[in-house]
Amino acid sequence: MSSPMSVTSCEQLSKVERLVFLISQYATLYVEGSHKIGNQEEQKTLGSQIQEHADQVANLCGELARLIQKPGQSVQTTEDGILETAMAYTKSTALAIALDMNFFEHVKPGGTSTTVDELAQVTGASEKLIKNVMRICADSSIFKEVTTGAFGHTERSLLLRERDSYVRAYSGYLVDDAHMAGAFLPGVLREHGFQPPPDRKQSAFCKAFNVSDPYDYYHSTDLVRGARFDRAMQGNHAIQHHPIDLVISFDKLPFGAVVVDVGAGRGHNALRLATKFPHLTVVVQDHENVIFPEEDQLDIPPPVEGRIQFLPHDYFDEQPIKDADVYILSNILMDNPDSDCKRILSRIATAMTPNKSKLVICDKLDSEARPVHHQMSELHIFSCFNSWSRSIDEWRRLITESADGLAVDRFWEIGSGVVLEIGLMGRL
Repeated sequence: MSSPMSVTSCEQLSKVERLVFLISQYATLYVEGSHKIGNQEEQKTLGSQIQEHADQVANLCGELARLIQKPGQSVQTTEDGILETAMAYTKSTALAIALDMNFFEHVKPGGTSTTVDELAQVTGASEKLIKNVMRICADSSIFKEVTTGAFGHTERSLLLRERDSYVRAYSGYLVDDAHMAGAFLPGVLREHGFQPPPDRKQSAFCKAFNVSDPYDYYHSTDLVRGARFDRAMQGNHAIQHHPIDLVISFDKLPFGAVVVDVGAGRGHNALRLATKFPHLTVVVQDHENVIFPEEDQLDIPPPVEGRIQFLPHDYFDEQPIKDADVYILSNILMDNPDSDCKRILSRIATAMTPNKSKLVICDKLDSEARPVHHQMSELHIFSCFNSWSRSIDEWRRLITESADGLAVDRFWEIGSGVVLEIGLMGRL
């Protein structure tokens, strides 16, 4: 008679085989679909379908990873699984310490390794602390333990070695600012009966840092954290969505048309548009500390000089550029609850010319078919900004409720995001 363990093992192997089969099927569909994309039209029609296949692969791989143990491990009990999830915060903590102590630069690159003793000498830190932190990081393939007590780089740790990289900035933001906000979220929710607090000023982030608004804190109080946040968001947004000119016909705008990129950060997207479409004039709007940083000025090539303007602006204030052909909000509304979004949209609507001006929104899209990392991103944004991603119906409702005559003309689902083209109908 088979023992309970052998029955469990057989059932587990059967699940593994099924998951491997499904992963292979969806991965094949993803690859085949990706090869079919040859132009912008195909990107519009196939992009969402391909993303769904990618999400399925990610979900199934996560399920497979939970079923398979590492060599030498005993079968994980239910209690072990629960406690491992509860202890997951230690991975973020270890990464935060590794970043603070600059282990990514202290560990030698080039296929060599660095010992715990060497790291202790250069940092002055406890050897036990270093070994503990490095081994926790190595469990996520950030560093690898080449021999006992000696660590080398991996592809992941090398990315974090680049001081100015988006990955390092975003990781630092997540394990520091966002980690603190997450710790305060359960308490904030208890205070509000587990309903979203009414505005961003009551978010878990504001509670954690004792501030009234996250962006005011970054732009006026802690400029070091603010600079890191801006670098993180610029890089993160750049890889989240496809360029909006894949679906918006900027090439058909008249010569001298004005495009206003609201909350545009350093202006990288605006610079790209101005370079690609030489008939456009582009205005970059954001907080003064963002568009005019003390270091790392944006390099403007001569062909674009004179066609790109940098204008300090708070998007809650009156929009100073009237009658523009296009206004852009790229990854802005995702960080704002509906009440604040309506204020932002009404300011732009007031500046728009009916039946001429267009508002283009590039943002996140809520969908049921999303892997767990999207759900983690949702909870992160909620803890910091009291905001959730929105479905198409929620986007339509938000737009129409923000200003009379404002309505979604067209929209495109691209990957995990959406691009909406919005017009303002003439008033009688």
